[in-house]
Amino acid sequence: MHNYIRAEISAGAIAHNVATLRSLIPASTKLCAVIKANAYGHGQHLLLDVMSELADFLGVATPAEALQLRKLGYDGELLVFFTACADNREPHLAITLDELVRHSVTVSVASQVGLDLLTKSARRVGLCAKVHLAVDTGMTRSGLLPADVPAVVRDVQMDPTLELGGIYSHFASADEADKTAAEQQLALFLATLDAAGIGPDSGVIRHMANSAATIDLPASHLDMVRPGIALFGYQPSAEMHNHPPLRPALSLSAHIMQTKIVPAGTRVGYGMTYEFSRPSRVGLLPLGYADGYDRRLGDVAT
Repeated sequence: MHNYIRAEISAGAIAHNVATLRSLIPASTKLCAVIKANAYGHGQHLLLDVMSELADFLGVATPAEALQLRKLGYDGELLVFFTACADNREPHLAITLDELVRHSVTVSVASQVGLDLLTKSARRVGLCAKVHLAVDTGMTRSGLLPADVPAVVRDVQMDPTLELGGIYSHFASADEADKTAAEQQLALFLATLDAAGIGPDSGVIRHMANSAATIDLPASHLDMVRPGIALFGYQPSAEMHNHPPLRPALSLSAHIMQTKIVPAGTRVGYGMTYEFSRPSRVGLLPLGYADGYDRRLGDVAT
């Protein structure tokens, strides 16, 4: 650990961002705070208290992240996006599924095979397994094909060892200026829900909106939204139609190691990409690749 660099995470900024995002959605719509990848590098353990207080659900990518949250003491609603089938080594798959069920983690199901394996796990553990079905509406990654959803919904609802808590999909391009593809995905998702008999009063949480859709596509808010990067104060892209006043939660500071006066015409940095137009004082900070500061950030106005 370097004592000459300091990273600070603002719980106040995150609370502001959650409040800002909540102001965009109906009061009845839940908010799932996506804190995968160690809370986008901000530190899952550092943010657990504020996130668990402000969000209705927490969402993570992997079973390991979900179980770590349980070890840290979080006992609220918790959704894992990777199906446990991502770890298909025996006996690890069975062990992982059993642990998720035992710790009341809601498991994403994206195939009939995954559903069968989760059913076996629930019976082994002797507990009801919480399920959210993932539907592929155009991202073309993990998810049930829309045509298969009604049958899988019936299977889950008829199985006393399973509890269907939600159905969701994910946008591929909601952060682009042209929302045509995103709107087509949403229309397909809504049609799939209708075909499966899952409406607003079904008790099943319907969710699709990521950060971009939470901000730009109100029709996608449904029963729950799943913001991720916006929670930490960053706009999903420069092409967004709306730009709510989000506050970056992370600040990075360091002591100045050295200063020097350089004449006009001096060039600085890798590639010598910046040229001083007048005599200037230059300050050197001890930040680089090892600290996560990419050279592409050089010569960027702030």
